[in-house]
Amino acid sequence: MLLDRADQAISSTELQKSTKVLLDKLLAGDQDRYVVIRDNRPTAVLLPIERYEQMMAELESLRAKKTQA
Repeated sequence: MLLDRADQAISSTELQKSTKVLLDKLLAGDQDRYVVIRDNRPTAVLLPIERYEQMMAELESLRAKKTQA
């Protein structure tokens, strides 16, 4: 699911105005992700780098299992 809570959605304008604050919240663990909304549509997801790396490692593991099967 893209959004679990309303505070995960941010507008592209808010991202431009508050980038440092938003990134600091991600780094501190106060926020798990942001979904950037542009023209009333989800456009991008901001994640802490550790979470992104974890997801990529899991994806690689699943790909490796698929090729071994």
